[in-house]
Amino acid sequence: MITDRLSLTYIYNALKIVEENNGKIDSILLNKTSHYGKKTVPRFDNINELRAFINQMFKYTEPVDNCKCYTKNENVFNVLSFSFKKGTDTIFLNNLEAGWQTQKPNQINQKTFKKLNELKLQLKGLNDLFENYTCFPYIEFGYIECEYIEIVRNDEYWNLLSLYKKTR
Repeated sequence: MITDRLSLTYIYNALKIVEENNGKIDSILLNKTSHYGKKTVPRFDNINELRAFINQMFKYTEPVDNCKCYTKNENVFNVLSFSFKKGTDTIFLNNLEAGWQTQKPNQINQKTFKKLNELKLQLKGLNDLFENYTCFPYIEFGYIECEYIEIVRNDEYWNLLSLYKKTR
């Protein structure tokens, strides 16, 4: 749930800036990547729906102890496409491997491309942490007292937890 909230928060923050610089965003299409594959999620009609989804499904919970792993059923979300209205035109942006593509690049603010490329780098960094983190308890908390639980964790896990705490 940590990487879910992180990736969705990164996406929301980037799209909010895009909307402020260009126009009202609609038709947001995302997918999520887990250790088992990729899956497309239903479209969001605007960034307010995306924000409500984040707060409802991936609500922030304060990590309070070191007796358990806070990573469970992790996914990393990614933007596939979205559109926004600029005057009477609707401008579609697609996220491809090579970069962001649109039919009307001259109608898009340069801050938009800069922010979307920053988002792509943030999600790549998050995906690297996601692929390499380790958190494995030998005994689950609840069966034995906390001080007797040994948990294997690596730096990537602690980096994820540190980033997660910034999404309050």
